[in-house]
Amino acid sequence: MKKNKSKILLAVDMGNTAVTAGIFRGRTLVEDRISADIKNFRKELARLLKTVNGAKAGAVYVSSVVPCRDILLAGILRKATGLNPHFIKLKDAGIPVLCDRPFEVGTDRILNAVAAHRLSTREAIVVDCGTATTFDAVSRKGEYLGGAITAGIGISSEALWTRCAKLRRRFSLKTPGRILGRNTVDAMRSGIINGHTSMIEGMVARLKKELRSDPVVIGTGGYISLVARSTKIFDIIDPDLTLKGIWLVWQKKQVKS
Repeated sequence: MKKNKSKILLAVDMGNTAVTAGIFRGRTLVEDRISADIKNFRKELARLLKTVNGAKAGAVYVSSVVPCRDILLAGILRKATGLNPHFIKLKDAGIPVLCDRPFEVGTDRILNAVAAHRLSTREAIVVDCGTATTFDAVSRKGEYLGGAITAGIGISSEALWTRCAKLRRRFSLKTPGRILGRNTVDAMRSGIINGHTSMIEGMVARLKKELRSDPVVIGTGGYISLVARSTKIFDIIDPDLTLKGIWLVWQKKQVKS
């Protein structure tokens, strides 16, 4: 049976810390997604592409918030797939961005808004726990209303061991069993994870008050699993939200062409 190449999309999200990629057949993210730093992405991408059972991607769509690496990433993708990757721009998303300077909003945040609107008919707050932790509000009509940005869990923990003399040792980030740490590492884990979670809960409460509604709260990003264990604030957890936003933009292009 002949495979329809146009139905296979390689979706790529280049963030500040890692490059994430996944393969869609039709509307389904069917292969395990990969996430690696730019140095190791080439090898991980080759492994991912081998899992497509001999088929080839019909399109490569990219969300990038690191413009200085776009040329490098484009070269890696072109060599691996034989296709010219399409780097998504604000106009591709096709949603109103109700901000003073729309072009400053990260592509990933816009794509999260696109995907959030598909997930729910209610207003939505998207909390993306990545290098930065971002909060983005989406109206019932799918309009991007604005948001907030703060330092993420990773860089917050790095600040502790680089700026505090007695805390200069690295440790694994995991959800602590209790709030009161009985040693320095557990105290740091509690402060970082529980403190960050409390900040998220507080910000969501403030956003709900400002929106004057009861929006669906969606969690995504590389650190979302750590945060989600410590709170019930999220209605939906979707680590692949940005990739799904990429697919929706690509699908829209398919319909138009």
